[in-house]
Amino acid sequence: MNVQPVSPTNLKLILPSSRNLAIEVFQIKVENIIKKVRTDADRAGTATPAIILFSETSLQYVFNITSDEIQRAIVKMQQKMPSDIDIAVGFSVFEWRGNLPQNRGYLFTSEKMRTSFKRQCTSFDSNALSYANFSLYKKAWMKKGRKMERKQKKFATIKLNNNLRVELRVCFDVITEPIVPKPSTLTIVPAHDIDPMDASSLSENRYKVVINDSGAHGAYGTPATHSNTTYRNTHNSPREIEL
Repeated sequence: MNVQPVSPTNLKLILPSSRNLAIEVFQIKVENIIKKVRTDADRAGTATPAIILFSETSLQYVFNITSDEIQRAIVKMQQKMPSDIDIAVGFSVFEWRGNLPQNRGYLFTSEKMRTSFKRQCTSFDSNALSYANFSLYKKAWMKKGRKMERKQKKFATIKLNNNLRVELRVCFDVITEPIVPKPSTLTIVPAHDIDPMDASSLSENRYKVVINDSGAHGAYGTPATHSNTTYRNTHNSPREIEL
């Protein structure tokens, strides 16, 4: 069934609480959500755009999966996406890419895929490096992040068919430059233990900021401090939100 697109003000946010999944299980999870979006659109007769945003701990890997393996799985998921409904998926993973372990965010639709290196090396990232005996790479990580911020490198962004731009930043990159006015951009943030206040400046320059946080010790259930911020903690918040 072909359904009509709606305006950017009608948007379905799907925020799974999944944690520590293998990539094969993650792929099945995403494909099942896509099927539900398809079914809901057919029943309603309206193609409400859907954003599927996972937290920063949705995948189980600690630098023991390569970027090539992640991208092959994304291609398979893209093949399951309908062409007449805007669906964007965002997540992050500790992967091995080139010669550097990194926390990388992925954003994809049926036809496009973009990635963003997490520029801020937080205690969460440092602990992951330590766990994998990769602490010697921390300086290289931080140097790369500072260089990208100094050069004002853009974050992963995809334009949907309704002209809404979706940007992905991983966790504490909500404070990372460039932060410039983009009123037609929705920024989505896979996170772990983030304070929504950290996104205040970014929120003032965006259509919306949406955070899916898996941390149990950060801003647990704290309401967003800015009207443009939607904050969800995976422990105690609804899984599906309509904007």
